[in-house]
Parts: sequence; C-alpha cells; structure tokens
Amino acid sequence: MYRLFQQEFGRMLTPLELQTINEWIVKDDFNIELISVALQQAVNSQILNLRYIEHILLNWKKSNIRTKDQAQAENLKHRQEMLNSNNDYQFDQDSGKISDNQSKRKNNPI
Repeated sequence: MYRLFQQEFGRMLTPLELQTINEWIVKDDFNIELISVALQQAVNSQILNLRYIEHILLNWKKSNIRTKDQAQAENLKHRQEMLNSNNDYQFDQDSGKISDNQSKRKNNPI
C-alpha cells in the first residue's frame, strides 16, 4: 500500500503520511482495496494529498460504501453528475460570460 502511494505521489512518504495511512487501515478499518480506489480517484482529479483521500474515504463511510465495486460505482455516478452539471453552463470566450443552457432550453424549446 505504501509503495503504491509513493509511486502515485512520485516521492517518499513522510513519517506522518505513513502513520495516517496506517491509521486508516488499523484504526478506521478501511479496506485496502477501498483506499486504493480513493487514491486512484485523487490521482484522476490531480489532487495528491492525504486530506483529500481521507475526505473521500469518510464520505464513503457515511454513505455505507464498503467495497471496491461500490466505490467504483459511486465514482462513476459522481462523474456522470459532474458531466451533467457542466452541460448546464457554457463559457463564451468572446464575451467572457457564462451562459445558463438550462434557461436557454426553457425559453427556446426544441
């Protein structure tokens, strides 16, 4: 597990980081596979810090997500929601303004 973090972070972990990961496993009882999925999500988001990963793990715990498959399904759901919300707004480079595509659709139905 530690090697995977070091590989993804591109550096050696500090003693505090090693302790934090160990606490996730021992104290918080997070599954190693679940931690790996949270790490992968952080890598995909390009946010490589333990606080972000811990936030992911705690959200999954609150949502009763306990397995790798459940976590991956939740990640897919989250990505779909993000794509849908991004489609609600469009940036106009010429004016520098953000337009609301939802109100356009309401005012101009197809």
